[in-house]
Amino acid sequence: MRVIIKLYTSQQARVSWSGCLSGYFAILNGVRQGGVLSPLLYCVCIDQLLVRLAQSGCGCFIGRNFVGALAYADDIVLVCSTASAILKLLSLCDAFAGEYDMKFNAQKSKLLVCLPRSCQKQTADSITSCHFFIGGKVIERVDSFLHLGHVITSSQNDKEDIMYRRNCFINQANNVLCFFSKLSGCVRTKLFKAYCNSRYGCELWSLDNACIKEFDVAWRKAVRRVLKIPADTHSYLLPLLMDMLPFTDDIHKRSASFVTACLKSDSTLVRSVAEFGILVGRCDSILGRNTLLCCSHFGWKLDDFVSGSIDFSNKLIRHYVCACAAT
Repeated sequence: MRVIIKLYTSQQARVSWSGCLSGYFAILNGVRQGGVLSPLLYCVCIDQLLVRLAQSGCGCFIGRNFVGALAYADDIVLVCSTASAILKLLSLCDAFAGEYDMKFNAQKSKLLVCLPRSCQKQTADSITSCHFFIGGKVIERVDSFLHLGHVITSSQNDKEDIMYRRNCFINQANNVLCFFSKLSGCVRTKLFKAYCNSRYGCELWSLDNACIKEFDVAWRKAVRRVLKIPADTHSYLLPLLMDMLPFTDDIHKRSASFVTACLKSDSTLVRSVAEFGILVGRCDSILGRNTLLCCSHFGWKLDDFVSGSIDFSNKLIRHYVCACAAT
């Protein structure tokens, strides 16, 4: 404990810019950025707030499990079904901040209201007219916002996130072609695979969203430009030339891997939610619909998928795709 106290009471830093170093200055608050110990120390600091929120009795629950406060690093999401509940949780956050000399950034905080389709206009107007505050400042109400790299919308539609990722992909592909177009096709292909195929967050997308096809079109156009082949080259040849899975197959594979990871999760809450979404509410939940779409796409049996006996290796999936194309 004395080592940690000494480490933080004597904390100093300096700025490096174009090979020049500034003088040292003291760091008086916060944890060390990039420090191995920093995430653990922050968890210890913020844990008491999460305990208070869970014990408040407000917010959303799944069974007896409190899911009204979702925390990752310094991002905290409050999930409530009523305005009074969110007001109670926000007041607890303000009290905690005052007690521990912390501040919540109201400018970076957003309010997202997701209304059911059956909600009457009068009820919707009364809900949307409510104002919420943190640190004495009003929280802006938005229809969508970027949280942990994923665009969340009040309509609970993945369109904005898919188009955002599509635009990022196009920008990455253009950068590769702009700076490395004169290199060999082999090098351009490796760079394209390394820098243009992350598709972060696609595991959360609803696979029946039409915008995925638009992303697929952008991917095929980019591949033709990277390989410098005619624009009318058949789509079936592109994955073979790149030694990659077709775009839609890759998206389905990532979704299937995510669902499998949820089913095998160490958390009983995650496992129970996944099992309920697939086995009970498969037609209503995104997780259940995606499972059925993956099984239909690759010709898997649902029982084999749920039991975890499916092999997700690219070799087997590519073999199945080629067999389908041959028939």
